[in-house]
Amino acid sequence: MPLENLNCVLEKAYKERYAVGAFDTWNIESLRTVIEAAEESRSPVIVQAYTERIKHTDIEYYSSIGKVAAENAKIPVVLHLDHGDNLRIVMQSIRQGFTSVGVENPGFTYQQYVDFTRRVVEVAHAVDVSVEAELGEVPRVREGVTDASREIMTNPEEASRFVAETDIDALAISIGTVSGLYKGMKETKIDFDRLRRIRNLVNVPLVLHGGTALTSADIEKLIELGVCKINIGTALHLPFINGVKRLLENSPENIDLYKIHEVDDVVQEEAKGVIITLTKLYGCSGKASTKIYGTVKRTTKTKKV
Repeated sequence: MPLENLNCVLEKAYKERYAVGAFDTWNIESLRTVIEAAEESRSPVIVQAYTERIKHTDIEYYSSIGKVAAENAKIPVVLHLDHGDNLRIVMQSIRQGFTSVGVENPGFTYQQYVDFTRRVVEVAHAVDVSVEAELGEVPRVREGVTDASREIMTNPEEASRFVAETDIDALAISIGTVSGLYKGMKETKIDFDRLRRIRNLVNVPLVLHGGTALTSADIEKLIELGVCKINIGTALHLPFINGVKRLLENSPENIDLYKIHEVDDVVQEEAKGVIITLTKLYGCSGKASTKIYGTVKRTTKTKKV
């Protein structure tokens, strides 16, 4: 199938009340694993490239891999840039064939961020590329932050104004999640009241970063309140990291570089199992069997709950 844009996939998810998994990928093996798992569960899928990683690689190579994988897939695939915090990377991604770009505030004032996002939207929409923007901040464990304070969470009234001023297709919000895992991590405390207020004021699909530590009960409630895209990174990284660790421990003096890239079948099956379990929890398992993908126009907006 050809690549889909994010708006097309999330519009369907919003209408049918399920969420689509957005999985971090960093090489051929991880991308193949995500798509194979989505095919097994008959689920649409969003494969993401994290900006910090593709700054150190060639975007053209990554997009080429993504396009080939999507064309050979039997399910709808979105190729999404995650955490686009500078215009150069975002524009390069659009030129190289990404069908969706996510932007975040690199430290601008509110008005500067609106202007930055508007510029991205103007270019992206002209070539049928979707735009997701983040308002509020989701803390990152790797940066030493393990708790989402109310001061950095998304302000519902500001979110409403921001969506109206930018014409984005999806809004990533901060309501208590943390990106990453750490030892002794407590159960995520989601601010569902804040989510309800955002949902009542905003008419685009909502996105949640930091989805690895969510409970099944939280996921069900989040979807009920309009979250249509859930980002997963750490849960997919861990099987691959642990597989490489086992390889190094078992043959420290005679390492086969091909084995490192391939990891091993057990690791890939473990990672696929994680993805398949999540697609079932999100309610998107089996949703790729219909033929309405490609018919939803980017300009269509969702209605309030």
